[in-house]
Amino acid sequence: KILICDGTPEAAETLAAALRQHGFSETSTVATSDAAIDWLNEHGGCDVLIADVFLAPADGLTLHETIRPHLPAMQAIFLSAHDVTAHAARMVGSHLLPNPPDIEGLVGFFKVLILRVQE
Repeated sequence: KILICDGTPEAAETLAAALRQHGFSETSTVATSDAAIDWLNEHGGCDVLIADVFLAPADGLTLHETIRPHLPAMQAIFLSAHDVTAHAARMVGSHLLPNPPDIEGLVGFFKVLILRVQE
């Protein structure tokens, strides 16, 4: 299961649709960190979290830090159109991609990531 959490619902849906077209059928979207927590509770977690770094009300990094103890195998991908150098220490062990991401590059990245999750 993939959860995309982005404050721009249209961008999240575009990304989700592209992932679904490439075989990642269990892809859902939410627009806030609070909605992400609700979704994760309702669906028993996710394998991959894609979150905008600058999300509301809690940023994507805080969202990840909140749920990671409950989902230690979950992979996190952060998206940002801004310089996030100041947050680098909080992203250790995660992945950072530009926002908006290159869809074909993201799909290739996902194929490798999903293989790791399945091992």
